[in-house]
Amino acid sequence: MRANRINFTCETKNKFSFYWIFPSINSCKDKCGDNSYEHDCSCKHTCLRRGNCCDDFEKECKDEIEKEICKLCDDCAFGKCLKCKNNSYENLYKSSECLCQRDFYYDIEEDICLPMKIQKSILLK
Repeated sequence: MRANRINFTCETKNKFSFYWIFPSINSCKDKCGDNSYEHDCSCKHTCLRRGNCCDDFEKECKDEIEKEICKLCDDCAFGKCLKCKNNSYENLYKSSECLCQRDFYYDIEEDICLPMKIQKSILLK
């Protein structure tokens, strides 16, 4: 899914989505994979879901766009996950994604597995 800043919805990858900060103050030149909160925009593939990509993200970070296919993956190549992130394991039925371990849940925005106790404490607030 990709964020669409025009109407604040989520769209499939096949549909056009405006997911850039435009114009952005910062650039992705030599910063691909960086998700620094000090900048007005991001150069990490998760920006496609958040709608906060720098305006030169597609030009500068073609390898990051490929990572969008992989879920919970530290090392993604050609649509296949080569190394799962912490607290996740390989999905034997789908090579492009990993699954959260028991007692962890998937945070789609951060593309990480978080402990269930964190989710419960957030819900209780």
